[in-house]
Amino acid sequence: PTLLHITPKADPTAPVNLARYTSDGHLRVIHLACGHLFNFGLSIDGDLYSWGWGTSGALGHGNRRVQLVPIQVQKFRGEPLTAVAAGGKHALAINAGSASTFAFDFKPFINCA
Repeated sequence: PTLLHITPKADPTAPVNLARYTSDGHLRVIHLACGHLFNFGLSIDGDLYSWGWGTSGALGHGNRRVQLVPIQVQKFRGEPLTAVAAGGKHALAINAGSASTFAFDFKPFINCA
């Protein structure tokens, strides 16, 4: 089942990894994490998307705005993640390439390890 609809904004002439999208253009999401009024989706290739109530800073976009549609968390662009978890006003992400974990909370990104 399709869980998330994200329209790619890439150059239409650039090659696209078709396994990343379903036949109807939906991004393949393998994991969802839900916090209090905000959400995360982890794509099949390890990209992290977030949306919802961003006033706590937990979305990971470096601001405290409400995000109505899923957008990619740029901090991890090109660094595949293996897991994400969300709580009341915080989230944790685990980087696939190392033992690093990252937290988003009332403060900007904090490297925990």
